[in-house]
Amino acid sequence: FVSLERPDRASSGPLVSGLGSSLTVTGRRVNVDTAISLPSGSLTLRATSGNLAVGGLLDVSGTSRSFHDVTRTTRAGTIVLAANSGDVVLGAASKLDLSSQADGGALSVITPEGSFVENGSIDASGSAGRNGSFTLDVRALPSLASLNSTLRAAKLTEAQTIRVRTGDVLVNGTATSRDFRLSA
Repeated sequence: FVSLERPDRASSGPLVSGLGSSLTVTGRRVNVDTAISLPSGSLTLRATSGNLAVGGLLDVSGTSRSFHDVTRTTRAGTIVLAANSGDVVLGAASKLDLSSQADGGALSVITPEGSFVENGSIDASGSAGRNGSFTLDVRALPSLASLNSTLRAAKLTEAQTIRVRTGDVLVNGTATSRDFRLSA
């Protein structure tokens, strides 16, 4: 069991890395209740035999850097949330930041034997470029309506790839995406 929690000290800031860094956390169960910041980076959280729960900030947003008289903006990075045999749960206090002044980032949720529960907030807006993309591999998804609404609000509208392993899927609601793929 891996648990990343907020430090007791009020002065502690988020875990911050350099531009484009990557971090992978793997455990039987994984609980993240702190802030992780990887500007334009790659974050992978994987639970091998239980649930993956997020209750903090996961930030792979793009950033602007000045080089002498020129300012450049990086695209957002990627977040992979995987639970091999459990659920991926974004708690009410969770926030995923995949936004950028350039292109939004990519969010992948892999839970082939479980479900995806989204109660937090996600921002994958690409202000001057393209919005973010989304991939879901889930055991069952009875209806698309709620997921479509979540993805639209999060600006995960560049590409959406959804794989449902068992059961029927009711295709309802409005999907907004440049590239939409559903396999059931």
